[in-house]
Amino acid sequence: LEMGLPLLQRRRFKRAAGLAEEAYLLSKAMPEALTEEQEAAALEDCGRVQRPVEWLTEIRDHKFMAAFEALGVERVLDFVEVWEQDLLDMGMPLLHRRRFMRSTAIIREAVLAEL
Repeated sequence: LEMGLPLLQRRRFKRAAGLAEEAYLLSKAMPEALTEEQEAAALEDCGRVQRPVEWLTEIRDHKFMAAFEALGVERVLDFVEVWEQDLLDMGMPLLHRRRFMRSTAIIREAVLAEL
């Protein structure tokens, strides 16, 4: 299952594989939802999303960019999939972890508000 994929991509794959049947059934019962790309485009149109390094600089965590890239972060919306254990594993101090988690909650709320 590893297949050389970064951690976030492996998590997405496992989650997708585990929910494939449920997603299929829901797609038959519910109207079409936005894809990740459409969500990102909508947020970028609103001027709220930056490149990951710019966003990390804004919250004063840019020195961890290499660790986030190793996890598989390619865009700002990927940060909402980072777990607190990931932050611990990269050696992020407590106050930085709190600030990061608070900031990702804001991103998550913005995505939900656009839907």
